[in-house]
Amino acid sequence: MNWVFEHIQVIVAIAAAIAYMLNRGKQVPEGGAEEAGEDSERARRIREEIRRKIAERRAGAPAPLQQETPEEAPPVNRAPSVPPLDPFGGPARRQLPTLRRPEPVQPEPQMTSAEMSAVLVRQEQLAGQMRELERTRGVQQRRAEEISTAAAVAALPAAPASRSGLLADLRQAQNLRRAILLREVLGPPVALR
Repeated sequence: MNWVFEHIQVIVAIAAAIAYMLNRGKQVPEGGAEEAGEDSERARRIREEIRRKIAERRAGAPAPLQQETPEEAPPVNRAPSVPPLDPFGGPARRQLPTLRRPEPVQPEPQMTSAEMSAVLVRQEQLAGQMRELERTRGVQQRRAEEISTAAAVAALPAAPASRSGLLADLRQAQNLRRAILLREVLGPPVALR
């Protein structure tokens, strides 16, 4: 088993060579030359048909048909349909309505100096109101922070004043369990001790 892992590159190279040979054998099936000839003939007929249709559309009249033998001519299904749109602006483009150009926009009338001074006074009043609102919001936010800090301090249990007080607290089983749990949660991980 170790030999396989030590010589994995050789095994991969041999497998790739075998796969290449198998794929190469599949590429040339029996009668491949006949199928290739039929495919090229079919492609040639399709190209001729496309060229003929393009010439008809550009000229507006049918292009002269090349002489085809009845054996080679594929049956053409000519169902009545909507003529395709010409992407280069043929007859269909002439049928589209032309768009009207928008009328030029009239410039707004200029404000007089009295109107301008009234607007500036109003803007100064609004700016003063905004400053006042920001100041009161700041005061209220500081008060809320002070209240929340005071509530958090009040919620904390009173800390023992000395080592003896701490040892007295740890004599009770419930407080000892709490201390161990806090050390596990807040202390260093077990792997780093």
